[in-house]
Amino acid sequence: MMTIMELPEDLLEEILCRVPALSLIRLRSTCKRWNRLINDKRFSPIKVKGILSLIDPCSSLNHIKISRVFHCDGLLLCVTKDRIPRLVVWNPCTGQTRWIKINRYRENARYALGYYQDKNSNVGYSYKILSYIVQHPSPSYLIYEMKSNSWRVLEVDATSDFKIWFLDRGVSLKGKTYWIAEGKGTVSIRVASFDYSKERFEYLCLPHQYDWYYETQSLSVVRGEKLSVLLQDDYESKTNIWVSSKISDETKAVS
Repeated sequence: MMTIMELPEDLLEEILCRVPALSLIRLRSTCKRWNRLINDKRFSPIKVKGILSLIDPCSSLNHIKISRVFHCDGLLLCVTKDRIPRLVVWNPCTGQTRWIKINRYRENARYALGYYQDKNSNVGYSYKILSYIVQHPSPSYLIYEMKSNSWRVLEVDATSDFKIWFLDRGVSLKGKTYWIAEGKGTVSIRVASFDYSKERFEYLCLPHQYDWYYETQSLSVVRGEKLSVLLQDDYESKTNIWVSSKISDETKAVS
């Protein structure tokens, strides 16, 4: 008699696709084979019933138009395409949502989601949302605390040593948000970050100085543990890739 561990992979995949999303996550620890299969790109979350069911409590429509998405710690911060945009923090695996009201409409605003260590929280950490918009003479920032369900103005030092050009290209690593940035008064490339515990911006220097004129500048996270920077010069057909082995808060550098 054949056991479930001996089933062909295509049949096992068909069975797992019918398992609820929350249970599916727990099944990854059953064995290495199941963990590999569930994490495989071929085993798309779209195949799993109910895993992508974002429901708008204010509408009878069965779909929601999303303009922007920011990922952090398995959660998706989505901005709707409504006339007055709304925010929703969505866990695609459990289906849980948290709809957030924007007190005032901020045209072209960008948003990022992060977390910080919180001893008073049941899970040991709490989430915040950063809202930022470039305007003259200096950027405007708001911070939203999920545990208090409230927005407030965030005072940021206008004399920062860097400038973030592409505010919607941030990535999340261990609670902080990171962006490619330009050194103020220079054309050097740096990595800017926002600490949700201290509620302040910081910057990191790359091991070598690179000019801002690289056509392709990309920031990504490797296996949830490291930061990766890709710089590509199309004219010289040259590509530089840096993967962090350590991010030092003391030296403000990536090594």
